[in-house]
Amino acid sequence: MSHWWTERLQDTRYALRSLAKAPLFTLAAALTLAVGLGSTTAIFSVLDAVVLRPLPFTDPDRLVLVTPTFGGEARGASPGTYLDWHRSSVTTEAVGAYYEVTWTLTGEGPAERLNGARATASYFEVMDAQPVHGRVIQPADDQPDAAPVALLSHRFWQERFAGDEGVLGRTLELNGNAATVIGVLPPAFDLQGNAAPQVYTALALAPGQADNFGGNYLTVMARAEADLPATAVGRELQALLERQPIDAEEGRPGVQVSTLGGYLASQTAPPILILFAAVVAVLLIGCGNVANLLLVRSVARTRELAVRAALGAGRGRIVRQLMTESFVLALIGGALGLGLASWGVTALAAAIPVDLPRLGEAALNVRGVVFSLALLTLSCFVFGLAPALRASRLDLRTAISQGTTGAGKRRDHLRQSFVTLQVALCLVLLVVSGLLLRSAQELARVEPGFATEGVLTADLLLPESDYPDLGRATVSYNRILEEAARLPGAERAALVSSAPLAGFSPSLDFALDGTPIEEGFQSRIRIASPGYLQTIGIPLKFGSFFDETHQAGAPRVVVINETLAKRLDPSGDVVGRYLYSTGYSFKDDAGEPYLWEVIGVAGDVKSTSLRSTPEPAVYLPMAQSPSAPWGWTGRRMVLVLSTERAPSSLAPELRSAVASVDPRAPLSNVTAMSERLRSSMAIERFLTTLLTLLGGIGLFLSAVGIFGLVSYSVSQRREEIGIRLALGATGSSVVGLMVRRGLAPVVLGIVVGVVGGFLAAKALGGSLYGVTATDPMALGGMSALLAAVAFLAAWWPSQRAAQTSPTVVLRRE
Repeated sequence: MSHWWTERLQDTRYALRSLAKAPLFTLAAALTLAVGLGSTTAIFSVLDAVVLRPLPFTDPDRLVLVTPTFGGEARGASPGTYLDWHRSSVTTEAVGAYYEVTWTLTGEGPAERLNGARATASYFEVMDAQPVHGRVIQPADDQPDAAPVALLSHRFWQERFAGDEGVLGRTLELNGNAATVIGVLPPAFDLQGNAAPQVYTALALAPGQADNFGGNYLTVMARAEADLPATAVGRELQALLERQPIDAEEGRPGVQVSTLGGYLASQTAPPILILFAAVVAVLLIGCGNVANLLLVRSVARTRELAVRAALGAGRGRIVRQLMTESFVLALIGGALGLGLASWGVTALAAAIPVDLPRLGEAALNVRGVVFSLALLTLSCFVFGLAPALRASRLDLRTAISQGTTGAGKRRDHLRQSFVTLQVALCLVLLVVSGLLLRSAQELARVEPGFATEGVLTADLLLPESDYPDLGRATVSYNRILEEAARLPGAERAALVSSAPLAGFSPSLDFALDGTPIEEGFQSRIRIASPGYLQTIGIPLKFGSFFDETHQAGAPRVVVINETLAKRLDPSGDVVGRYLYSTGYSFKDDAGEPYLWEVIGVAGDVKSTSLRSTPEPAVYLPMAQSPSAPWGWTGRRMVLVLSTERAPSSLAPELRSAVASVDPRAPLSNVTAMSERLRSSMAIERFLTTLLTLLGGIGLFLSAVGIFGLVSYSVSQRREEIGIRLALGATGSSVVGLMVRRGLAPVVLGIVVGVVGGFLAAKALGGSLYGVTATDPMALGGMSALLAAVAFLAAWWPSQRAAQTSPTVVLRRE
């Protein structure tokens, strides 16, 4: 054993001396590996934190997310559906539900908007929540007549109360209602980062909600019985759902089930996996370059290796020595790569433009280091083994007599194979980045249906405790509009319960008067003030928008969007006809539905993103809206202001205007509509930018590899070139010969890369918009770009060789 360690030590010392004698080679190879290893480890660390690491809950594989579907469309669950599942399910230990809300926190300094949720007591049983302090919501708290309680998230407790355990028993004023703090949840509930609920209260469904199958707003979680798969839970809940009332228009309802971890992975993994695949491709391209450098170096060391073989070193001994040098080189690159990865994880987590679950936990930890070491070992074999085996096959007589000159006379197919691999991987990277760039360009051309420039938006909420009466709240909202419209540079001001790209809209079925409600269409409800369409720039297709005459007590009117109008009537012109809904509070005291006259048809808008398909929508006058939609939106409104000034410059004055009407009314998320639009495309821009950068790195490394191949070929054929020139060959013919030889592996790489790029584009799936995997501009354009760069990389050393004097070359030989 001591002899074995002695030999390893000798090999390592020799490798260090050998690498020290070639500092430029060592630096170039180590930096190439460091970039590949560091970027791959950084992406893996983010992937590990967000996707691979088990969720921090008890038996996370038993946590099942349950989503009802109607007509193939996924929706929330109704109170009646949830209560039926909660009572009747036998495949689950517990079934819980919650829905997200927005709280206005008052009495703790300036009014503040908080992310919140109203949850059933059984939800915390499903999640097996073990509070850090206090207790969680119990069944006794989850009753309509119970005293309101509040449960704090760990992050909110730390940031707002500095981790003070004395917070238990304090009273928080949420939307004007007092709630007693009973506990602090563990950090596991902060999965969504800044978007996670900060304060939970009890859902407290009334007994009458057991018959409410119309409001689909609940997110349902279940804990499966031990050893039962999620599919078994889904089958049982599907059977329970089918015994509920069925909407003839929407068809038989269905159920989608997935583990919580699987659902989160499906939402967050695709962009990270794309980046991970891209950096692995860059690492392989870099390994190809290092392998080519080692091949060149082994040719230069032919006589040295031949002497060692003549002195008794066997082929295995030579391979071991060269692999030791490769491993030492990989260790140097790996050490630099770990430093780059540590910085890269932090930079990447900060640069990702969306709140991915557990993104804040991303760091270079033991798992990342182990992955890096495994990757280091693998890459060492990838770039080191083939050159070592090649160098160990020596013809001693030829090697000693001719040295390096004669060692490379024959065409080097191994080096050409590495170049082919580099070109193919580079083209895949370029094609994917090109497709994403084309997709971003197509998205930029999409007409959103509303004005994106010169519009300022802000979230506004009047505390319910101060405005228990909706009429009084409407008066104050109108006063705020008047103050906002007086601001210097303001053109118009309006309010809407959900502006484009700015929040949730409840929905109900609406049908034309005289037709069954089953023939109606699920439509988004938006409460709006007069002038909203003009303020935000949504065009009218037919009729008019409501105005100040449409007050409470006046005949009820509604404006619908073009999608709903065309579904109700193919002509799209339904002005003058009447709609109705059977939803809660959309009926009079006798139980008859209110009739709403359609006075206008508005253009469609992209509500959630530029990728979204317009949904049917109705706009209700703020003064005429029933109480239910106000409750569904938490009375939250979006203030929309059109201005000839830079929208962001109006923010301070807008805050002052709102405070002049009600200092307790929190104004938050003050954002220009153009910024909301950019934020909705943030992930596309992020992916496109990073992949373009990685594609550029791959292109540079591939060009270096091609340049090295041709330069090496020229150096090994100096005598042949000199003879050709001496016999009368022109410089251009020599250039053509060397370029053709240099581009032969490039052409094969491009062919392979086109196929790989097509397959990679198919795998992108929903990440593309408006382009296909066979997009000619991406496939053809990137192939042409790579071919042009390859030609220049091959032409430069060939041109220099053609300018060499044949006399000088032949005398040197």
